[in-house]
Amino acid sequence: MPTFVLALLCAMATEIPDGSVAVVTGDGLWLVLPSPPQVAALAAPSDFGLPGGLREPSVTSIPGSDSLLVTSRADPLAGTPGALFRVSVGPASSLEIVDLAQTILVDPTPDFVDADVSRGLDTAFLLDGQGRVFTLADPAHADGASLGLFAAVPIESPRSVAVDTSKWPLGAVVLGRLEARRVIAGGASVQVLDAGDDGSWRDTECNPLTSEVYFASAGGDDFGKVLDGLLASGNAWGSCTHPVKQPLDLDWDAGTNKYVVLAGGGVDCLFGGVAQGFPNHVVRMPFAQIVGPGPIPPGAEPALLTPPGDTGITGADGDLALVRQVAPETVFFGEPGVSGAGKLPKFDNAGYQGGFRPGKTVFVQLVAAPAHAPALLVLGFTLSSLPFQGQHLYPSLDLLVPVTTDAAGKASISFKMPPTGALAGTPLFLQWWIDDVTTSAPGDLVGSHGAIAVLDD
Repeated sequence: MPTFVLALLCAMATEIPDGSVAVVTGDGLWLVLPSPPQVAALAAPSDFGLPGGLREPSVTSIPGSDSLLVTSRADPLAGTPGALFRVSVGPASSLEIVDLAQTILVDPTPDFVDADVSRGLDTAFLLDGQGRVFTLADPAHADGASLGLFAAVPIESPRSVAVDTSKWPLGAVVLGRLEARRVIAGGASVQVLDAGDDGSWRDTECNPLTSEVYFASAGGDDFGKVLDGLLASGNAWGSCTHPVKQPLDLDWDAGTNKYVVLAGGGVDCLFGGVAQGFPNHVVRMPFAQIVGPGPIPPGAEPALLTPPGDTGITGADGDLALVRQVAPETVFFGEPGVSGAGKLPKFDNAGYQGGFRPGKTVFVQLVAAPAHAPALLVLGFTLSSLPFQGQHLYPSLDLLVPVTTDAAGKASISFKMPPTGALAGTPLFLQWWIDDVTTSAPGDLVGSHGAIAVLDD
């Protein structure tokens, strides 16, 4: 490993810095470091035991850890099987690469195409070239564990998988050459999300807060989110249309509420042309353009995360992973019940305000519930997922907080976190249960979807 890379990693202690972006291509693995932008070469193909190069690789961050998952496709001509690696930055800046495909109990080894890791539920979803989606528990520490078959998806040329927490049991969005399908455990097809006609779809991503689905299309120089079956483009800013060329991959950044995109063909029009024509730049783009009078809010405009000019990231078939270490996220999962009035009680879109940090006051909000109804916020440190009143009771019953909804069916609860970070990294599961006073049957309850908040330090 080059000396300057070791110096950069020494400053990291044992973690990849929060906000970094890992990029993998056929030529190796790089880390794009923030403030100021720098690019560090982490590993060459030979470090993975693949001197001929990584084939159509993908990279995924394991949230809250110093580890990445890297996949490489099988090469029938060279006789090389599919590969799944865990890459970890350890103490004293050591770099550990573990070939998980040699330890997990699947034979023959799947031809892995892509991977995604759920926030809070600590499960990796792995997609292979046959459209099979496997699950791997605790991917940051899994050695010798067996894969579980989540679903077999009938889709042409599988290319990408994203965890979909809006379904319970967990769902997945699987992207193929021409379409994407949202599936649940066992392979039941819930929805065909989109269909293209140019075969250029490259990547998909799910927003764990809103359940929105995003796509990137390298051939069409476009990326965005699905609205009513159509792709609402996010590749524009002011007079610049489609500035990001050949978007190969995208991640949704919960910390900034923006896309992070790998521009395989560089970036035109923006940033004074310093990224034009240079491959494999990483750019942060807003969800929608800022419109209306007045100045643009700071941080709302696009940002170039790689240094100007030649990034030094060589190779084709790139993929990226945003590393979020410390930003607390609330992840919503499962589906809410339906009240007698036909409404779906749920957490407010923000989930919480202030963050689950030591000494901070947290506000948890409920909307779309029956009016003037007794309700409970259930909090637990484990996931029970017990069948209850035709729904699922997700948290363990560690704490019950009573409240009454107002005339609009809303309620909020505030509580102060302990002053120390002793519980840092601990997942907290939350769910609302409300007395459904809109039905004629006494004792009927309706539950919200579930939420996971990882306690911060």
